[in-house]
Amino acid sequence: REVVLAEPCGEADVFIIQSIPAFTYGLGLKDTVRLLNPESGSYEVITRAKQIVVRLYVDGSLDKPEIKSLIDDVLDLGGCFEVGKNTDQADGKSLLLIALSLKVGFGKIEDLLRAFSGVGCQWEFGNVYDSDGNPLNWW
Repeated sequence: REVVLAEPCGEADVFIIQSIPAFTYGLGLKDTVRLLNPESGSYEVITRAKQIVVRLYVDGSLDKPEIKSLIDDVLDLGGCFEVGKNTDQADGKSLLLIALSLKVGFGKIEDLLRAFSGVGCQWEFGNVYDSDGNPLNWW
C-alpha cells in the first residue's frame, strides 16, 4: 500500500494529490479524490488534473548525464519530477517519477522517453492504464 501526499480540500474525505504517485495506478498529480475507505485506502477520482504520470526505472543511479538531460527536458515542457528512489548500487534500480501536462501530448512524451529505453531505462505510464492494463480514457 502506497502513502500519497494529499491535502484536504474542504469537503469531508476529499483530497488533492500533492505528490506524484509511484505505484497507485490511475492516479495523477493534483487529481482530486474522495477517500472511500481509510482502512483499505480505496478512493474514487472526482476530477482529473490532466497530468500524465510516468514511472522511469533506471539501472543504477539517477546521477547520469542522460537522466539529467531528461529532467531538463521535462522542466522545459513545464513538467515536474520527483525521485522515488536513487540507488547507489550499480546493480540496483532507481525510480524517477515524472508528471507532464496532457497538453504536451502522448506522442511528444513517448518520443522523449523512447530515447532512454536503450540506456538501461524502462518506463510506463502511471495514470493512463488501470492495474489490469486497461486504458482509463480520461483524456
